[in-house]
Amino acid sequence: MKQKSNRPLNKGKYGKNIGERDECLCKIKLISLRDKGNGKILRGEKIESVGFDEEYPTLSNEVNISRLNEYSDEELRTIADIHNISKSPPYAKADIYINKIPFSIKSNRGAPAAIVNTTRRDGFEFVAEQTDFDIKILDKLIDEYWLKRLNGEISQDIKNSDIKSPFRNSKNELKDVINFFFFDGTGSKLSSHPSKRILTFDNPLVLKTYNLYNKENLIDIVWDKLIFSLRGRYLMKRGYPGNMSKKLENKKASIALWTRFINNKYKGELHIRLNK
Repeated sequence: MKQKSNRPLNKGKYGKNIGERDECLCKIKLISLRDKGNGKILRGEKIESVGFDEEYPTLSNEVNISRLNEYSDEELRTIADIHNISKSPPYAKADIYINKIPFSIKSNRGAPAAIVNTTRRDGFEFVAEQTDFDIKILDKLIDEYWLKRLNGEISQDIKNSDIKSPFRNSKNELKDVINFFFFDGTGSKLSSHPSKRILTFDNPLVLKTYNLYNKENLIDIVWDKLIFSLRGRYLMKRGYPGNMSKKLENKKASIALWTRFINNKYKGELHIRLNK
């Protein structure tokens, strides 16, 4: 598609990141399936609606789905602009609504994104308030993590597939908190658009590579792929422990429970990501 749109690009426009590109390709593919009336990815249910805040318009005849992978980033951005396709807003877990059901879209071709991005203990207190998650269980696991790390048994990153992982036998106990970060929000706020299902794929244009997950089956799929670590990306930048803002000072006792001084840095922010 060579024609350029005279309209400005969407506010949440897609860049050159492979994950962002694949998300855009997936949305265009889903629009095509809706338009043709032959999309059955929801347990055989026909796709009748695809959009976000509003329904996406009918796909232009100029768009060649079979050659969509060959389109340049600029051509894809033009298609996205014309069809009102954009990245979801900040704090939205859902990327698209299919038949009014909010879905998160995740490509298996890009680098694994963080599930929990360097979050202090007070952030997990917020999560505990939203779920049935018991933070004291995580306190004990993190104590075990620090004991092993300080004794040199594990490094900063520990794979859950590793027998030494202090977290690996606590799948049922941590299910609610893992699901929360996938579907519902972050350590500071609830999602503006929570997700009910996750759509993953190896190729956004090939339906047989699509897989669907929900809060019941996701934990079994990802558990052995999780990598846990305690980091210090923001602690010292925010003045921990002696020069914190008044707001953080009130949370200092909670933050201290997970924090240790190691390699000349304070580290106490839990980070969880997927291992490919």
